[in-house]
Amino acid sequence: MSQALNADVLYRTIEPLFTSLIHAHQHESLYALVIDQGALFIHTEAGWQRTWKAYQRWWAEEHAHLEDWASFEDSQGCSLNSWSDLEALSALFPLLPSISGDSAHLRASDKAAVLAAVNTRRQALRQPQSIERLALKQHLRHCPESWEAQYMLPFYGLDGFEEAAYQHHCQQTNRMRWKSEYYCAMETLLTRLLSAPVLAKIKSSEAFYALVMEAEGV
Repeated sequence: MSQALNADVLYRTIEPLFTSLIHAHQHESLYALVIDQGALFIHTEAGWQRTWKAYQRWWAEEHAHLEDWASFEDSQGCSLNSWSDLEALSALFPLLPSISGDSAHLRASDKAAVLAAVNTRRQALRQPQSIERLALKQHLRHCPESWEAQYMLPFYGLDGFEEAAYQHHCQQTNRMRWKSEYYCAMETLLTRLLSAPVLAKIKSSEAFYALVMEAEGV
């Protein structure tokens, strides 16, 4: 490793902060310890429930029933007067073959057919067990970027962390990232963190997991 990037030094730097972070949230049922994008993230069942409730509200608003064509245009942020306008909306591609008209300009009957199809689709997406909604739920549970800031411990500016090494890592192909200096250092850091006494009971939980996400593509 380079002189600046050093997992042991970084561990000694963050250990008090890490211990405080765990103590602050251990009553919330901690289930994840993740290193991603130059930061340490933890997450808890309590925090996850808040995140998911917020996204459920957003999901309901995003897929609400549209009362008229103006509401549809507002939801898309543009005027929709022709079939070519609709074709620019990739989300509508599955609907177009069954509702596309003969004229270039959208007639009132065309708009009614499109709006009905869109609302049918939105109604399906609002269902708790829709594939898309379940996929979103699974993604958010394991996506550090969606977790609240209080569960994050950034490494930038700390002894033992080198931003240049992280940037070099990001420029590598997915295959090469597994071998990067940065990734290897983060794997070492994760091992040190998992051996910390503060995690002795937490890591024995069946739901708990820990990983370095940096080898995944962006």
